[in-house]
Amino acid sequence: MQTTSVTIQTLFGNKVQYRIPLFQRHYVWTMEDQWQPLWEDIEEKSTQHLLQQIKERCHFTGAIVIQQKLTNTDEVRKYEIIDGQQRLTTFQIILCALRDVCVSHELEELANELKSYTLNSGMLSPNYKEDRYKLIPTEFDKLPLIELLESLKNTDSKGKKGLIKGAYDYFFREIRDYSGGDQNKLLSIFHAVLNDFGLVQILIDTDDEPELIFESLNGRGKSLLQFDLLRNNLFLKTRISGEDRDSLYRDYWHHFESDFWEQKKGIARQKTNLSELFFQHFLTAKLGSESVFPLFNTYQRAYRKTLNENEGSTYELCELHKYSKVYEDIINGDKNSDIGRPMNFYKIFDITSLNSFVLFLKNEVNPSHSDLQYIFRILESYTLRRMLCTTNNHRQFNQIFADIISKFKKIEFNIKEFITILSDFNTASNKWPSDHDVKHYFNGHWPEIDVNPKVIRYILYRIEYLMRSDNRFGESDVIDFKQFSLEHIIKWPPLSRQISA
Repeated sequence: MQTTSVTIQTLFGNKVQYRIPLFQRHYVWTMEDQWQPLWEDIEEKSTQHLLQQIKERCHFTGAIVIQQKLTNTDEVRKYEIIDGQQRLTTFQIILCALRDVCVSHELEELANELKSYTLNSGMLSPNYKEDRYKLIPTEFDKLPLIELLESLKNTDSKGKKGLIKGAYDYFFREIRDYSGGDQNKLLSIFHAVLNDFGLVQILIDTDDEPELIFESLNGRGKSLLQFDLLRNNLFLKTRISGEDRDSLYRDYWHHFESDFWEQKKGIARQKTNLSELFFQHFLTAKLGSESVFPLFNTYQRAYRKTLNENEGSTYELCELHKYSKVYEDIINGDKNSDIGRPMNFYKIFDITSLNSFVLFLKNEVNPSHSDLQYIFRILESYTLRRMLCTTNNHRQFNQIFADIISKFKKIEFNIKEFITILSDFNTASNKWPSDHDVKHYFNGHWPEIDVNPKVIRYILYRIEYLMRSDNRFGESDVIDFKQFSLEHIIKWPPLSRQISA
């Protein structure tokens, strides 16, 4: 391992190319957390240049970890970025924005000088077009960045995927407004960006362990999710095993890079990326345990111990991919899906604690369509009765169904045994209320329970649904729950109050 202090000029001043591996996350820096603080540092350094009051030559910007790749003699020198891709991408965007502000004020000499830090020139390789770029991002960000590098910009970032265009727009505006077209100010920004931001460059060789270095590094960048750590670890493992990382990425991981998995789910401040929730539910389904935090450590220390020696990265990625497709079904709630339609019931009440059990059921048990629908009716009965008859309702579901998964990892799943397990529960936190219990509460014996009006509304909806199903002259398309409305329930003894529906 070689450690060197470098600047942006050192990194991009020579004929060189940094490549961000396919398995790395795409560009995620944002204005509030990263762009604005970095611009404020650049502006401060630029002002010091103008006033000739340079207090310190370099502002420490973090660390980058790179590994040199084998190339032919006629090719540009190439490095793979193990960590630090967010910083390098941002500085390339800033150089493009500065170049274009200079062009807009007809400062062609300075603009051409800036191009030498974004594009390689004079290469003899037949792959010159690819070797032309100082930085090659992931496939997700490749086209937006190359458009900037080639000055094929469109400053309107609306409709563009990713954050590359947004970052360019931000820095272009800040540089334009700060400089006002003044050549001295633009030169001061030029010198500040190239010379005043220091990084620690860690060049690792084939004997080093890049995944350990990656996981231990910390900087000003956006903090890594547990799912990011998993991705990095899985694909860096393939370097040792010799598996085709690019093919594995395309076949099993590429779909995780979509906006779908970056949705924020949860309650209020506890919201997190959907990919993190999937990771949690995947581990519970695999291990039969509610205690799966911290997720990445549990994956390494607990889940991997359950795998056979021949179940390497390819198997792990295949399993994640297989489970994720079912999870998409759970979240999307497609009414034409044997998973999506019944799971809409739980979306109505914001219940996610059954997701792990459904993942287990679909992937590990894989019952027939009719059996699956029967199991869902059992789950609906158990859930709805608890919401009607208990104050605990679904609060203990995470633990209850993690335990059920654990039991069926020891014996083969069958519906009769599943019903027996639920029926044997006898505490306030897990009991399956009987018909007698339901009748008892419907007859007005529930003064201690504040029934969610949605529950009453849902029961009436289900009655309507069954009536329409039984009536061959009725409408064939059953209306969705969201379209099903009630004005109010006027009388509900003994509460003697109106429950809005």
